[in-house]
Amino acid sequence: MNVALVEKLVAEKLETAAATVRAEGWKWVECSATAPAGYHAMKRHYPEAFL
Repeated sequence: MNVALVEKLVAEKLETAAATVRAEGWKWVECSATAPAGYHAMKRHYPEAFL
């Protein structure tokens, strides 16, 4: 198995998904093939309409 190729393909796939999310109006999108420690405890943030 070519690990470098797999990592490259994963990064490209994640970046494609991130571009879709950015197009929805999100200002910050971070791509990562691994979840950080404590990920399950992070709160979810929803977009807010500014009046």
